[in-house]
Amino acid sequence: MSGNPVLSQLPPVPSVTGAAIFESTNFGPWIPTNFSNPLGLANNTTDAPMEGGNYILYGMQTAIPSISEGGTQVNFTQVPGERDNKSGANAWSIQLNTNPTQASNGYTYWIQFVFGNNYGYYPFQYSYFAIWVANFSHTRTTYTPYGKYVPYQSLTAGNNYYVTGLVQNGLLEGYFTYLANGIYTSVYEQIPDKYGLQNHWNYVDGTILGLGGGSTANFASTTYEQTDLTMYPASSFVYTTSSSTAEQNNLAYYSVVYGFSQSLAYMNTRSWV
Repeated sequence: MSGNPVLSQLPPVPSVTGAAIFESTNFGPWIPTNFSNPLGLANNTTDAPMEGGNYILYGMQTAIPSISEGGTQVNFTQVPGERDNKSGANAWSIQLNTNPTQASNGYTYWIQFVFGNNYGYYPFQYSYFAIWVANFSHTRTTYTPYGKYVPYQSLTAGNNYYVTGLVQNGLLEGYFTYLANGIYTSVYEQIPDKYGLQNHWNYVDGTILGLGGGSTANFASTTYEQTDLTMYPASSFVYTTSSSTAEQNNLAYYSVVYGFSQSLAYMNTRSWV
């Protein structure tokens, strides 16, 4: 397991969130960048990461709903190229998915921490990082993102891409972090936990998938990919397979390793095409 960045190394969260984007380089101070969010990340049920489908993901589940932190890390030893069947070249998402929970209002919600790459071209090519909230309590499931546009990424062998989610002190917090040329860059988002995840989080899954709307990320031959999935704390866990998300990829698993160390549960999957 290669492991996520230690979140305690990150600086205190920025005092202002919303349209501005804050970045931290190599765990230094948060810096507001000039890559702002001029349009606002609007609800988009067409390109939202969606629930259901037939694609099988490996995940982890603990009997006690005590998870406060989960993470999905993706890296490639070889990646000749990728194309989403709906959104085109270099369009993909990295998802960290939770279990559905019921809030105090009686509604059932599902939280996803998601980085989406190559989300659009107007007024420039951009990507996003968001906490997506799916509301299952209506006739039609609604999807609402809370996030911001971030710089476009290219898939490069040797780089590491992380999506990390936390629930603590009544807040949902998300980080997208990428490691390139020995430098970590992190982006942060937070929203109030009005959805019942705290003290009810007992499941994680995730990897690199299609951008949204049930799309498929198709990787060129020969691609070799590794996903590290983590959850903390966990006194025990079982690994599972599920079809929690409608997005897919064309990679085939060839290795699954899982373990447990000092309340940290982890799973490493390797896949290729």
